[in-house]
Amino acid sequence: MQNLEVSIQSINPSFRSGAVGLSRAKTHYKGLTNDPKMAVKGEQVLLSLFAYGKSDSKSFESMEKVIASVHSALNKVNKKVRLGEVDALYG
Repeated sequence: MQNLEVSIQSINPSFRSGAVGLSRAKTHYKGLTNDPKMAVKGEQVLLSLFAYGKSDSKSFESMEKVIASVHSALNKVNKKVRLGEVDALYG
């Protein structure tokens, strides 16, 4: 998750009209049956996106920039996952 945070920060460090919140939580999902084999433990990452502006249109312009930055950062992290650098992401 630190890798994602660094990627997001490096895209547009001077941008002040938006923010991205990152949270990680342990999960234990159970299937819709009573079968204990259907349970899955793991982690989830929650991204919260925030945009600011003096009007609705300015806020939406800011949100476009936030979404573009997150999209770019997630693509960078995804590439690292595909290249087998998973330990660096979660270590």
